Amino acid sequence: MRHALLSTLALLTLLPAAACHPDGEPPARSADESASLRRDVDTAGLKDEQASGKVSLLLDVRSPGEYGQGHVPGAQNIPVDVLVDEVQKRGLPKTQELHLICESGARSSQGADALAAAGYRVVNVKGGTAAWRRAGLAVE
Repeated sequence: MRHALLSTLALLTLLPAAACHPDGEPPARSADESASLRRDVDTAGLKDEQASGKVSLLLDVRSPGEYGQGHVPGAQNIPVDVLVDEVQKRGLPKTQELHLICESGARSSQGADALAAAGYRVVNVKGGTAAWRRAGLAVE
């Protein structure tokens, strides 16, 4: 029995510490790893990516009230304060690129950082819905 316990302890010391996490979740990604999962586009870039079919999911991270006052066509609303939990709950694949937009780009940038840290591929829309409107593009 003692020999088996010592063998188990010896094996555990060989495991990298980064592979262990108290919650059973993988460790957070480094800033460099997260940065490689995130990119930014402006509203013209978003429009081009929509036209070419590159936008599989556009998430508006504003509050439901703001979203209801007008949003980019096709955008789904998930407020930034529940974004990571909701994306995980929906089981969205980490290989799918998620486009994020808010009013100005600040909250979507925050959400993009959080999702990238969790291992998701994300695109932040700089300038947000305000820039979309200024460009004369329709909201619904």
